Amino acid sequence: MRADLDPPLPGSIAHFEGLDIARGAYGGPRVARLSRALRVPVDALSLGEVRFLLGEGRGISLLMPVAIARLQGDPFLAAEAGPGDLLLTACVVADLAWDAVPPWRHNFLAVLAAARHRLGALEPALRARLDAELAVAEGRFGA
Repeated sequence: MRADLDPPLPGSIAHFEGLDIARGAYGGPRVARLSRALRVPVDALSLGEVRFLLGEGRGISLLMPVAIARLQGDPFLAAEAGPGDLLLTACVVADLAWDAVPPWRHNFLAVLAAARHRLGALEPALRARLDAELAVAEGRFGA
């Protein structure tokens, strides 16, 4: 191992993807956050880090099951940016990922149905915003 590389921690996305992350090569804040999150073992990631990594398209095969499981309990769960942020991030994960594992799509359709059912319990401004986002997601996923 080169001295300028941080070894990936076992169980991290960097470990599973065979990534070597050079120390000090983090660049701006977003890249630094990505570099740090890639090195954290998946079972130690915060929900905010799961959301961030999914949004960056990293570790999807490891993180989508985590996200779906959490969303099944509460589709409007707030990961870090507010209610529904994890749901909305999952909605924009590439079709290729969804097509690779059909049970994900099936389980996510159930999450979308639960979200639609619970929408009325949200405060009006949030309900209006999430209603529009849900409509787009339902169209995309064929709900």
